[in-house]
Amino acid sequence: MNKYISLVKVLLKTSNENLTSSKKRYKTIALYGIILLALIPFMFSVGKITGHLYDALAGMDQQGTILALALALTSLSIMVFGVLYVVNVFYFASDIEYLLPLPLKPSLILSGKFTVTVIYEYIIEVMFLLPIFIQYGIKSGGGILYYIYAIVIFLITPIVPLIVSSVIVIIIMRFTNIAKNKDRFKVISGFISIFIAIGFNLGVQKLTGRNNVDIQKIIMSGDNSYINVISNIFPTAKFSSMALANSFSSKGFLYFMLFLGINILLYILFLYLGEKVYFKGVVGLTQSQSKRKKYKAHELSKILISKSPLISYTMKEIKMLVRTPIFFLNCVATNFLWPIFLIFPMILQPEAREAMPMISDILANSDNLGVILGWVAAASLFIASANGIASSSISREGKNVYFNKYIPISYMTIVMSKILSSMVFSFIGVILVLGVLGVVLGLGVKIILLSLAISVFGIVLSSIIGIVIDLNFPKLNWDSEQKAVKQNLNVVIGMGISIAMAFITIKTISAFRLNGPTVVGFIVILYFTISLLFYIYLKRNLDKLFEQMED
Repeated sequence: MNKYISLVKVLLKTSNENLTSSKKRYKTIALYGIILLALIPFMFSVGKITGHLYDALAGMDQQGTILALALALTSLSIMVFGVLYVVNVFYFASDIEYLLPLPLKPSLILSGKFTVTVIYEYIIEVMFLLPIFIQYGIKSGGGILYYIYAIVIFLITPIVPLIVSSVIVIIIMRFTNIAKNKDRFKVISGFISIFIAIGFNLGVQKLTGRNNVDIQKIIMSGDNSYINVISNIFPTAKFSSMALANSFSSKGFLYFMLFLGINILLYILFLYLGEKVYFKGVVGLTQSQSKRKKYKAHELSKILISKSPLISYTMKEIKMLVRTPIFFLNCVATNFLWPIFLIFPMILQPEAREAMPMISDILANSDNLGVILGWVAAASLFIASANGIASSSISREGKNVYFNKYIPISYMTIVMSKILSSMVFSFIGVILVLGVLGVVLGLGVKIILLSLAISVFGIVLSSIIGIVIDLNFPKLNWDSEQKAVKQNLNVVIGMGISIAMAFITIKTISAFRLNGPTVVGFIVILYFTISLLFYIYLKRNLDKLFEQMED
């Protein structure tokens, strides 16, 4: 046990080096506080929606469906997107080179890394599950047992999804040569995760899809019977949600013990599997393969063409994002997947297809133009922040960030190139979403053009906010590209601030009932002013921010 605790502490310290440095500790703690404040509006909205759903479902005695849906979707998300995360933490992190020679059992190393992975998944749970658990407890008048169950279930929920992801990865790494090329395997495993997510989405729709008569019978029977349907998304969600929904009775205790027992049993089996095959799969996978190409004189002359520093550095940023597997999957690929994740599921659902004519009529009504443009601005803020390009732009440099101090390019040119690279990919995401919506819902040319114009200001604002955050709190000491993006809290705080800005934008438009032209002026002036203030801040503080990176 002592070895396990020590190992977890070391792995956490290497992942959060700013907390171990006395010079950066208070700055990092302040950052965590800002992150929490940035997430509060979003969490408040989730709690508010939960309250409304509870009121609507309580009359049918189906309020437990809220818990089942939240736990099932959270577990499914952790499992699907945990595949790539497990690959990097368990196999491709450079700390494995130092752990392998130590007198540690494979199961102990695996357990330590698994624990660290679970801890990072709590960020997702805090955003979604925490406000739902709290609001449900308030609405249901949950007693002390409810909150005890909620705390334990909150802490344990990521275990089973990550076990499934880990077992898949361990077996693949042990019995195939697919990971011989480290970078190629990262890309392949990332796309496998994406396609699994899409496949599960379609499968869940079929699994939970029933005709209206069946649904009405299940709902009208009461006693949280619809939990059995929802929990098909992820089986263990049934036990945890039933435990919370029935926390006042022995039935809840029974489900709680079943949930604990399943997690303990699967974790023991996971460690047994790791003991047998983990070492054999991890040896020899810490190196990447690369190809060299010899250029002839005339080929070299074509490559070495003089360009402006801004364009050259922007292209360097774009190439690094595309060529580095982790950056490509987490920062670039997401911009091309928004139509799949957000729009195609609606097309595949019969109810959504039937509602499309009505939605098209609403969008065609000029009286709704202001609200539509407000949502477009909010979406552009979210898309630009969700890819994490700007808010990880300095962190992605790692220890090579000092190279920027020696090249004959101004700091402002370097920063602007990173903002431009973020804008390029973010704008692609917006164009794809608008393009698909234009085809599916028949958006008019006027709405599309105004939406594109409005989105530019949202993308610029989100990008400049992201890079200001990353300049102040860069995560430079990482041993895996994964930590520069997925474990970088700057990405989370960037998303939090952008979501807060989106919330303010939509609330203001709704509260004052602004029309289309007024909304355009409001968004342009507000976003441009804030962006300009951040630009002035960068002009005045950029040299100092880069110099402080030596600390």
